[in-house]
Amino acid sequence: MLQAAIHAHAQGYTVLEIKTVEQATVTLSPASGGSGRSRRAVRSGATRIAAARVYAGGMKRALGGPTRRCSTDACGPTATHEPVTDAEHQCSLGVSLQPAVDAARRVAHTSGLRPYRVFIVWQERGFDRQWQTVRELELLPVKAVGMSEVQLEVGAYGEVPSGPVKLRQLSPQQVNEDILRGWLNGEPWAASDPNRTWFYEVRLHQRCEGDPEPRRRRFSLVGEPELKAETFEFVVRLTAADVARDRAGQDATVAGRVFPGVTRPPIVT
Repeated sequence: MLQAAIHAHAQGYTVLEIKTVEQATVTLSPASGGSGRSRRAVRSGATRIAAARVYAGGMKRALGGPTRRCSTDACGPTATHEPVTDAEHQCSLGVSLQPAVDAARRVAHTSGLRPYRVFIVWQERGFDRQWQTVRELELLPVKAVGMSEVQLEVGAYGEVPSGPVKLRQLSPQQVNEDILRGWLNGEPWAASDPNRTWFYEVRLHQRCEGDPEPRRRRFSLVGEPELKAETFEFVVRLTAADVARDRAGQDATVAGRVFPGVTRPPIVT
């Protein structure tokens, strides 16, 4: 269909436009250095084509015109690729909005729409071989996801829990990744000391006055805590652990062993 235009361009003419006619008519102008005259090349029997100006790509020039030098901004690093400093990050919109996001999420708790309370518990064993609670930190706001996925299997020493739980909406204003990994006062709590331990504990709010103390559920950390800046939250993956503390908060863990003789199913992540 465009063979006439291609043939004319090969002879030194610049194709300016192609008009819709019964017989395809190509308007030509001489290339630089030509005679200055113009003529029309008509190819009979050609298919009708839409009127259009012929340009060379995105250069916005007619075919055969002068070549424009392209921009080199897309080649090599620029100031856009300079590192964002900690000072810039600390003053960023995402960090500045965290208090407002936490306040909005707290409404779900005060409205009774977050029934689960979540704690990080640090314990130490004394000379009497009994575990004593050193500190409890309640996480708020928090959303426990997947409690129904925890399975309870009956073993020789009672119910053995297994299964994953995910904590969402943990505030980076309240905790950092070290705290979520069990650090206390800036150092790992139970790194190599068998007389120290830490864990996550989930329990329900008392719904009515006079209700019994809620049952406590014990969980261990699985993997690295993830900070999702776009949603203003830490996300933490847990797996059910044994042995949970009793309703009064007393630890029933047997020194040096946990539910001896019971084989736990594999952890689901």
